[in-house]
Amino acid sequence: MAKVVLCSELGSGSRALARLADCADELKTQGHSVRLVCSDIAAAHRNESFAKISIFQAPKPVLPKRDKSWRLQNFTSILLANGFDSPATLTPVLRSWLHTLATLDVDLVVTDGAPVATLAAKLLMVPCAMVGNGYSVPPKTNPLPSLAPWKTTEGLQAQLEEGDQRLVATVNSSIQALNFEKVVLKEAYEIYSHADQWVMSFAEIDHYGRREADYVVRWTRSSTAVDPVWPHSPGTKIFAQLDAKSPHLTAVLEQLARRGDPTLVVIPNAEDSWIKQNQVRNIKIQNELVNIRRVIEQCRVVINNCNHDLIYELLITGTPSILLPNNPENMLLAYRVAKRKLGFPGPAKPDGLDLNKLIEKATTSDQIWANASRMSLKYENHHTLSRLHQLIAAKLEK
Repeated sequence: MAKVVLCSELGSGSRALARLADCADELKTQGHSVRLVCSDIAAAHRNESFAKISIFQAPKPVLPKRDKSWRLQNFTSILLANGFDSPATLTPVLRSWLHTLATLDVDLVVTDGAPVATLAAKLLMVPCAMVGNGYSVPPKTNPLPSLAPWKTTEGLQAQLEEGDQRLVATVNSSIQALNFEKVVLKEAYEIYSHADQWVMSFAEIDHYGRREADYVVRWTRSSTAVDPVWPHSPGTKIFAQLDAKSPHLTAVLEQLARRGDPTLVVIPNAEDSWIKQNQVRNIKIQNELVNIRRVIEQCRVVINNCNHDLIYELLITGTPSILLPNNPENMLLAYRVAKRKLGFPGPAKPDGLDLNKLIEKATTSDQIWANASRMSLKYENHHTLSRLHQLIAAKLEK
């Protein structure tokens, strides 16, 4: 039995916690001792998967106001905006992570969006693995790759290299301040060069494209979700799962209302009061997740913000969907999905949205459906592929 610590830092961590909850369930079934260190302990406390394990508050940096010159270019940009911009910010957080991991006496550190924890594991020479859907597990390349590969800005390579070297300088200063004089980084990826990379995805929809990494089967929970129920009205059934803050949301609801088709819209983070105010005759809006496999048994048109976990589940069943990405992470995934011709990308801005055209494509494009079907057949036995506990066992035997 191994002592495994699951770590999450960046952002609200809700999606990372969902993935780590799956990890915790799988690890516990294999008899491992599991502990969690995360930024949102309240959310973790509400999750049944963490009910019987120890939960600790992750160290948090005190972030200054973001520099107006900041631009999202690669994963380095994300790190610089989250405490890696200066030794004064990074050093105390790194020190706290070092004490946390040393106190917990761990056999393995598993991080999902926890770069300082990953760095601390490197300094303590504790076995470490980075997990995630791809976006938060950047490749070990120099410089770290662009998060917008469709852009060909002049001088981009030099900008990426400059950002990486700024990051390296900050990390080296913090490392030296904490008396790890023998550790000197030369490249940004060396922050996590020691860690195994377990991408909880398929190579075809890896945010960074196919690479040298272990692709791990996700434990999906759709079977425990409620069955979908559409309004009683004539027409083609349509399903949409969108974020409450999606810039496309208003336009989507307006255009779907005009179509009149029976439509089920799931908005997991929508308030009940907002849902009540926005119900229309042919559209049922709810914040409770539904069983996706039941959805695709009854519905051919699926609209979403290109959230990875949903795309993963749809493509397992051979279902392409209409993609309306709402943030840089989802835009990068939509780029990969569209490049593979596994979905129907919509416009970046809602004023260019024409759902009628996209729905027509989604119901008539045999090639896209054939591509998705091929992928589904390829991973028909995906639950027999690499499992997290198998990789952990192999890691601990080294």
